[in-house]
Amino acid sequence: MTPNYPVWQIAFNIIQLILTFAVWWSSRNKVTNDRFTQLENSKIKLESDLKHLKLEMAKHKPACDNHSRMEDNDKRLFTRLDEVHGDVREIKGSLEGVKNLSAVINQFLLKQGGEK
Repeated sequence: MTPNYPVWQIAFNIIQLILTFAVWWSSRNKVTNDRFTQLENSKIKLESDLKHLKLEMAKHKPACDNHSRMEDNDKRLFTRLDEVHGDVREIKGSLEGVKNLSAVINQFLLKQGGEK
C-alpha cells in the first residue's frame, strides 16, 4: 500500500524545502559578508596604523644634516682601523722573528762562552 498524499501537501513540502534552503543560504551569505567586513575593517585599521608609524618615523630624523656624512666617516675610520690592526699583526710577527733570532744569538753566545 502506498500512501496517498494530496497534491497540496506535496507542493507545501517542496515550498518548505525551498524556503529552508533559502534561509540557510541567506544566513551563510550573511556570515560570510560579516567576516569580509571585519577583514576590511582590520585592513583599514592596519593601514591607518602604518601611516601613523611612517609619520612618527619621519619626525625622528637624524639629529643633524651631517648625519650621513658622519656615518661615511665612521665607515672609513673602521676600515682604516682594520688596516692598522693588520699592520700591527705584521709588526707582531716581525717582533716574534726578532725575539727568536735573539734567542738563537744568546744560545750561540752561551755555547761560545762555555767553550773558552
